[in-house]
Amino acid sequence: MKCLLFILISCFHSAVFALDELVLWDKNFDQGNSAQIISLIAEATVEEFGPYTLNRSAPLEQGRAVEELSRGRNLNIAIMGNDAGREELLDPIYIPVDKGELGMRICLIKKGSQEKFVDLKNAQQTRQKDIVFGLGSFWPDTPIHSANGFNVYSTPVFESLFRALAKGRFDCMSRSISEISADYHRHKDLAIEVEQKLAFVYPLANFVYLPKDSYLRPRIEAGLRHLLEQGTLERVNNEYLQEHLTELSFFTRKLIILENPNLTLSARSAINEHGLISFEQAKVQRLSNN
Repeated sequence: MKCLLFILISCFHSAVFALDELVLWDKNFDQGNSAQIISLIAEATVEEFGPYTLNRSAPLEQGRAVEELSRGRNLNIAIMGNDAGREELLDPIYIPVDKGELGMRICLIKKGSQEKFVDLKNAQQTRQKDIVFGLGSFWPDTPIHSANGFNVYSTPVFESLFRALAKGRFDCMSRSISEISADYHRHKDLAIEVEQKLAFVYPLANFVYLPKDSYLRPRIEAGLRHLLEQGTLERVNNEYLQEHLTELSFFTRKLIILENPNLTLSARSAINEHGLISFEQAKVQRLSNN
């Protein structure tokens, strides 16, 4: 009887502290502070949910990553921009992990083409000047630009956009404020540069996505809410974003506001509550040390 009781206790102890294996989309390790935030979420929940591992998925373009995540294959967690279709297909947690900076966009342009953007003041003038935007086929940004009447050059292969831009196949490769500098420096051997005067802004933020009915949902949501309530998420993002905002002189740029036709009510509410920009009040929240 004592031996059986020991086995039962040992099994229960093992189940309580079973290792959670988090396989995060590979792009989240390469861009922004997404991997850091997932690590903080997991660390914050070790006492309640036990140990974990955080591993990188195999290389996946965005469209394939959404498909694989929906099937629970090759990855089980990702941070991506809001989009009505993927929000229906997957299980998002409606707390933006980036203060909505994914929708704060600046152009990478062909070297020597700054003059083309100098006089632009709004979306109508951008359309009239026939600015062509280069975007990924499965990015949530792509239907946003199309819905705002812009011409779009799209491809499912991310890296090919840089070569196409250098060849003049489009005018603006739209990148978020946390992406553009790293992208430029990785491709500075090409004839491209950062546009200096404008920013295109729309309600788009990075959210955590899980497969439907994922066993990780309670842990990830609890950890994310803990980071939010303790102010950790705010502090980490402020530290990370301030450098980019300053480097790009974001608040001195002309902001061109675009509509997002694929914006769900849940995503809109979350972005307005927690983002740098409230699209209900057209208000920009400057960081505390800005």
